[in-house]
Amino acid sequence: MISSARHRASRAALATARHLLPADGSITGLVEAVATHRGRPIDLLPAHLGPRSSAAFLVQGHGQDYILYAAGADPHERDLAICHQLAHLLMGHGIDPVSRPPIGATTATPTSSGRTRYLAVHGYGSAQETQAARFARSITAAASARDRRGVWTRSNRVPDGSRTS
Repeated sequence: MISSARHRASRAALATARHLLPADGSITGLVEAVATHRGRPIDLLPAHLGPRSSAAFLVQGHGQDYILYAAGADPHERDLAICHQLAHLLMGHGIDPVSRPPIGATTATPTSSGRTRYLAVHGYGSAQETQAARFARSITAAASARDRRGVWTRSNRVPDGSRTS
């Protein structure tokens, strides 16, 4: 059962994301808006993740965040994975630093930012994962609804090789 404090934080994060979601339902635009809202740049980086790795993971560097997502993933699954990581950021879920990337990650570490912390999706508690999964489903549904044609168009999908800042 979700505690009332966690439930309020989850509802507040979802309300913030819905407010920040661009009129065209662009997930890239949402990432940019969340970065501005938090005052920290967020880069989206396609990565060749191993078969045992998550669909995406969060890398927090000094003054900047990175969301690495599976290159070549289905656009809807990619957007879900990115929104899942945004949920962790907006809900303030704790991030435990580790010294190396999660098992299966095959991408280079962003090094220009100095110290970097890694977190795989499996690094959070099950309650936090459940919250983030619900958040991701809700936001991608809202994004799809804002796309007037009801399809994932080039303008509202996260393009391969995307960088938002």
